[in-house]
Amino acid sequence: MPELIAALASQDWDLQWAAADALGAIATLEAVPALVTALDHRSGIVVNAAMRALHSVGSAAVPILLEQLEK
Repeated sequence: MPELIAALASQDWDLQWAAADALGAIATLEAVPALVTALDHRSGIVVNAAMRALHSVGSAAVPILLEQLEK
């Protein structure tokens, strides 16, 4: 898991997309802050993968999403 979160912060958008996609398959709350950060990415592909991953986590992610958005 830490490797995927680190990959999401890399400079390679292909790697970022793949990491967001994998995090969506795992659907863990641990990844939510990094996925929220990825929503600001300049690549729509990365943003879309992050949105799908957040959707996969489901309603349990809402409190973390709200906390991250308030920052």
